[in-house]
Amino acid sequence: MKISELIKEFDSVKSESFSKLSPKMKDAVKDMLSLVETDKSKENLLIKFNKAIDSVCEKYNVLQIEIEDFIDKVTSENMEK
Repeated sequence: MKISELIKEFDSVKSESFSKLSPKMKDAVKDMLSLVETDKSKENLLIKFNKAIDSVCEKYNVLQIEIEDFIDKVTSENMEK
């Protein structure tokens, strides 16, 4: 699944975790996913995510732990399905 499809899924399905985020956090998550998807480097996916997380934390003034907690919650939600 492409990351852009995940963004559409968050918007259309309104996952429980995503819907609980503040507007600023929603923007940060969307931006993070977009950065990962558009990163054409040959680095592995985890490195791309770490770089994107660092970037959006600085840009949106959010804590890294908030982004990581969101990722954990979404992962848990999807595993329950």
